[in-house]
Amino acid sequence: MTKCSPIVLVLALSLLVLPAAGYADDRDGRGGDDRDRGERSDARGSRGGALDGAHGVLRFADAALYELSENACLVDKNGQCTPDPSQAVARAAMSPLQGIAKVGTVLCPPAVLVTNPGADSCTVTVSGSDSVSLVDGQGTLSGMFAVVIQLDNPVDSPELPVMSGTFTGAIDFSPVFAGIPLGSATGTLTVTSSPLAPELTDTTVSFSGVFRNPFATTVQRRPRRGEDAFYLVDGEPVLVKQDERAAGWPTVRFEITFK
Repeated sequence: MTKCSPIVLVLALSLLVLPAAGYADDRDGRGGDDRDRGERSDARGSRGGALDGAHGVLRFADAALYELSENACLVDKNGQCTPDPSQAVARAAMSPLQGIAKVGTVLCPPAVLVTNPGADSCTVTVSGSDSVSLVDGQGTLSGMFAVVIQLDNPVDSPELPVMSGTFTGAIDFSPVFAGIPLGSATGTLTVTSSPLAPELTDTTVSFSGVFRNPFATTVQRRPRRGEDAFYLVDGEPVLVKQDERAAGWPTVRFEITFK
């Protein structure tokens, strides 16, 4: 009797229960939305934010990830969290991120798009941590990633991992010290599990990335939830789009390019 891997079995069951209109791994609203891409990109939210920010990033980067939330603390010279800013030497944080990757990249081989073969991107989730010096803005980042597709609910966020791995690298937030809301990173990404594209297992690739911190142009400098915020792109403020928010808050955007 032929043996099936657990993930293949789950996928087979998923294909039976998912309605055809729900195969939208990249969350771009195609299920039941008959507008063309231009019309969807021009759609406006209640505060005037266009919807398609993440896909716009893929015109010049291989992936766009967004920080959904963050738990951070100031760290003293002994590596312990401290409530006293005068004792702090670094800032440490842990964050979940989610976004999309371009088809054909290591994070989106066509083989993983089994529930939506026509998709132009894959959904990626990340659990990451970083530590950045308060002296020079230099630091490290590391974490785990997964490429996920729909399992049993075509409406919510994709949840079935079809690829996973780890990453590590260096981070530079020194521009923030000069009032510039940008950071950068370099590192490597390793695929540790890829049952639908087994040839990618143990593959390691290098990446570079840009962090864009959201900012406000109003007097209070910090946007309230749902109010307009901006990213700095080529020296100009660019509106944070509706799909670049988490629970209404503007998010840090991480643009990744593979080398």
